[in-house]
Amino acid sequence: MAEIPKRRSLVLLFCLYFAQGLPFGFQNEMSAFLRQAGLSLTSIGLANFLILPWWIKVLWAPLVERYGFEQFGRRKTWIVPMQLLLAATCVITAMFPPGRSLHILVGLLLLMNLFSSIQDIAVDGLAVDTIRGQDLGLVNIAQVVGFKGGMIVGSLLLARTYLRLGWSGILCVIAGLIGLIVLT
Repeated sequence: MAEIPKRRSLVLLFCLYFAQGLPFGFQNEMSAFLRQAGLSLTSIGLANFLILPWWIKVLWAPLVERYGFEQFGRRKTWIVPMQLLLAATCVITAMFPPGRSLHILVGLLLLMNLFSSIQDIAVDGLAVDTIRGQDLGLVNIAQVVGFKGGMIVGSLLLARTYLRLGWSGILCVIAGLIGLIVLT
């Protein structure tokens, strides 16, 4: 594989993993906002089940691996719609701060995790399809650094800019970042 295409592939994979990490990091900071909204510690503890789509993604992984439109790209068939749905869900979630309609908020956060987990399956497949052999270590670096970087940015956006941007502003920034990555 030529150096430039390999580099482009690694940058693309980094960006896709980064997009998956954004909502994950955002949700890591949710407990403080749920507590501020007056939820009990028991309810906040149950928020750990928001990760459920990641735990059971093995159930839909065979579908993602098997089906896709070759004309568009088997992996892009899943990646592009999941990113668009993830960005749209962030925008909708912006309308439901923790103190308002908790059931809707929880449902939207579950959807974020569902879309991210489906995208993760497709992006992992893209990584294996695109880069082989000794370069798989580079893919692993792109995966870990991209996802963790997205988590840190998502977490910092919520924890550090909440007073300036507010709930809606932060989620719109996350949606915008995901939207920019879709363009890649």
